[in-house]
Amino acid sequence: MQCDLYDISGKISGKVSLPQEIFGLEVKPQILAQSIRVYLSNQRQKGAAKTKSRGDVVGSTRKIYKQKGTGRARHGDKKAPIFVGGGKAHGPTGLQNYKLKMSKKMRSLAVRSTLSQKLKEKNIVVVEGMGKMTTKSKGMIELLFHLKMTDKKKKLMQTVLLIMPEKTDKVLLAARNINKLEYIYASRLNAYKLITARKIVLMKESIDLIKKAFGKNND
Repeated sequence: MQCDLYDISGKISGKVSLPQEIFGLEVKPQILAQSIRVYLSNQRQKGAAKTKSRGDVVGSTRKIYKQKGTGRARHGDKKAPIFVGGGKAHGPTGLQNYKLKMSKKMRSLAVRSTLSQKLKEKNIVVVEGMGKMTTKSKGMIELLFHLKMTDKKKKLMQTVLLIMPEKTDKVLLAARNINKLEYIYASRLNAYKLITARKIVLMKESIDLIKKAFGKNND
């Protein structure tokens, strides 16, 4: 597979080959949905909510009235869940664990499927030479403007994800203060980050690392 290759001035400088096994798959919505569910669930804090049971409520344990002869239902103390100020029945205990697991093979398939979908929608742009950019945000904004990812005021209209091969200081400094521009390393890609980005800027050097990390040989 081939697509246009852009330089840091935003002009087409040639063609680049993309691995078919990564960018040419049939999209699998079920795998994407499961991957996103697992990712979001794993972002939740463990046991962030907790309610008081009747054993946690402070109060007397005295029986509120005698067992028989009143014509009313039998009751113990006033900490029962049916009373105002009583404990909560079956509420969160603070011990809930929302962590979910997904096999490496399925995670890899979800990433490949998402990249294939984004390429099919023409929402992936491959750029070379970004390591030579200055540390100023202005250079990154100019590049995004020429790639038609900003409005006339050179502000990003929707989220753009920059896929980097590794920590590149100049690129990080140029990208970190731009609103709606996110970045991620190629070896740490996940389907959620990819699918929630409107456009993807893929550094040419990242292609081999993506193939190495998510190719079929690594399933």
